[in-house]
Amino acid sequence: MNTKFQIQIKTHNWEGGSPIITKEISLNDLGKFTELIKKINQNSGNKTWNWFNGLPDKWDGKHYVLDTWLLCKRMEEWFDYKVNDVNLIKEFFLRFTPHGCDGIEYIKIFKVEEITEY
Repeated sequence: MNTKFQIQIKTHNWEGGSPIITKEISLNDLGKFTELIKKINQNSGNKTWNWFNGLPDKWDGKHYVLDTWLLCKRMEEWFDYKVNDVNLIKEFFLRFTPHGCDGIEYIKIFKVEEITEY
């Protein structure tokens, strides 16, 4: 049997309530995102406005690009998380909160096991 995991993220949108996002996540991805998830959960109650409606961007003269300085500043300010890999935050955002939100209330991880009837 292949053990599966689910990530559940309770978000908050000032104009749209508090939807819960639930998606499958692999064991490898859990390992990759563990520290980030831990920091978000530890600090999610510190600020009510604590996530991205969209990843911060800036104009580079030709097109919009990710504003890595602002991304790192906000993660440190909101979650006391020093970003070592900007792509990790970008990947987490795009995979699990692609439409953004005003805040993350919590993140839970579930182990999903199949129950078979005979």
